[in-house]
Amino acid sequence: MRKIDVTDYFTPFRTDLPEADRFFRVKESLVAVLFNNPEMTPRELIKTNALAEKIERSDGLVLLEDAEYDKLVAGLNGTSPKQLTRDAVECVRRILEAPQVDVQETALHAVK
Repeated sequence: MRKIDVTDYFTPFRTDLPEADRFFRVKESLVAVLFNNPEMTPRELIKTNALAEKIERSDGLVLLEDAEYDKLVAGLNGTSPKQLTRDAVECVRRILEAPQVDVQETALHAVK
């Protein structure tokens, strides 16, 4: 699994915006990137939307299975160079350098 930080970050380069608005919206950007894969089929579109919803529900960090991470990278690779600005450097770094983490299942016990 891959762990990606989805918290927004400050972008000092956007001098056209008031300082309070100079934040890069990571979750929204990851979701947009997902749909940039030019080879996506209609069936993959449905699966990709489920992944987008998972990212939108995440809080601070999101854990992606290998197949989910591959979808995100495929979308990033399909992103136009015109969309990749200096503000996106940190977001791209978070995707491409996302650490692999070991995850162990734990049993959830119902309280009676």
